[in-house]
Amino acid sequence: DTIRNATVRMSSDGVVGRLDRAQFDAIFKSSLVQTIDLAKAQRFLAGAGIGFEIIDVRFPPEYKHGHIEGASNVPVVVLRKRLRELDRNRTWLVTPEGGRRSELAVYLLRQAGLNAYLLNG
Repeated sequence: DTIRNATVRMSSDGVVGRLDRAQFDAIFKSSLVQTIDLAKAQRFLAGAGIGFEIIDVRFPPEYKHGHIEGASNVPVVVLRKRLRELDRNRTWLVTPEGGRRSELAVYLLRQAGLNAYLLNG
């Protein structure tokens, strides 16, 4: 919830507007970070023969306190460095416990051209 500044340059005439967090979430977030139910995802992906990985992007001490069965611990900082190494034929399911870190992970994965979803909490 840190206040951030941005410089905006328009290449054509128009009106610049401002969105608060709720407006941004309502308009853009659903297209940037798609969510899915774990059981539904597993059924669909397995039925379609698509491999998937479940990743938990929290720090190792948080992960050790409890995590979704079968989830690998890949903190966001590590994920950023390994994006090019990830299998593009798999679907990446990110656990929700990381909060905004999980949302960031899904965004980064999708920006890198990977299929990625945030699991519903």
